[in-house]
Amino acid sequence: MRHPSSESLALLAGEDLSMMEAIPVRWHLRGCSICRGELEAASRSILVMRTAVMELPEGLDWDSLAAEMRGNINVGLEASQAISSFSKSDSKSDSKSDFRTDRSMFDWRPAVAVFAIAVVTVMGWFLNTQRADHINNPSILLEANSQGIEWKQGNTALAFRTRSEEGSFVTVDTKGVASSRYVDSETGQVAITNVYVD
Repeated sequence: MRHPSSESLALLAGEDLSMMEAIPVRWHLRGCSICRGELEAASRSILVMRTAVMELPEGLDWDSLAAEMRGNINVGLEASQAISSFSKSDSKSDSKSDFRTDRSMFDWRPAVAVFAIAVVTVMGWFLNTQRADHINNPSILLEANSQGIEWKQGNTALAFRTRSEEGSFVTVDTKGVASSRYVDSETGQVAITNVYVD
């Protein structure tokens, strides 16, 4: 016959044993007088302790004592964690491994970010220089004035003219884009024309 542990009997006496753990212990107690005697002794001890607790001086604040004990336990746990992390860092510094071979020291994310920025910069430069080659083509002429935009290549021309008497607002940039904007005085609609030289 396997007897329950003394701890289980003491927890049962103090009504601190979980219901699932208490079922087999109570089943065993039905047929074992030795364990029943140990349970009665634990119950008597608990009764003596509870009686002694009742005789504590008046004005004893259990809540403040409990808070102080929790604080001391937390301080002890934090000190233990600090000591264990300190000893781990000491063991790493004492190791004979070269710091350049320790992969945990280097994070790969900054390297990926720098690489991505470099790729975007190179692609932007490449695309900008390719576009500039087309703009420097002397056979294409892009002319903009207050009446609109005209594109000429050799004997061929294409003009975008406005119907507005007041003229239009025209912008030209160095990347080969001419833009004309005007407001139709009859309808109030805004017309925008963009011409891109490629």
